[in-house]
Amino acid sequence: MSKSTIKTETAVIATREEMAELAGDIAALQNELNALTTQKNVELDRVNQHYAKRLENLDVLIKAKMKLALDWCTRNEASEFRDWRTIDFQRATVQFRRGNWEVQLRSNWKVIDVLKALKSFLLPGKPAGTRWVRSVEEINKEMIIQERATLTAEEWHALGIKIVRGKSVIIEGKGDPVESKTREAA
Repeated sequence: MSKSTIKTETAVIATREEMAELAGDIAALQNELNALTTQKNVELDRVNQHYAKRLENLDVLIKAKMKLALDWCTRNEASEFRDWRTIDFQRATVQFRRGNWEVQLRSNWKVIDVLKALKSFLLPGKPAGTRWVRSVEEINKEMIIQERATLTAEEWHALGIKIVRGKSVIIEGKGDPVESKTREAA
């Protein structure tokens, strides 16, 4: 069935028997979806395995050559790139850019260690270390959910908050997953 021929039903399920029929239909469709997804994944795995080693080798080779290119560009930045930042070669164009400054942690340093060091660091006459540490305020949603009964819905509303709970339906088929394949073949 193509996507354009699928029709959605807008009728309301009125009886338990209608719900049982609907649940069975959903379960059969889920079985068919799962079987098709499994078949697709098996085929994708086969294709991925076929190309994996070659792609990995090419990636390693490109990274090694890009490292050599970056080294050459860095050493020759002033003489080769000047104001243009681009060199046109016969088979490729090379663009050399300096990235933005970034802060990285030294190896074997953890965030908590850096925070402690920054907080204790003082320049003469300036508490510089504390400027380098952020303190972020945020809504404690977990605490609000825990204490949701302490205020009325109107009081929460006045604070700009509504506390909601989603609803969902889970339908699991009981039959053999192969059942959908049998139906399809018939």
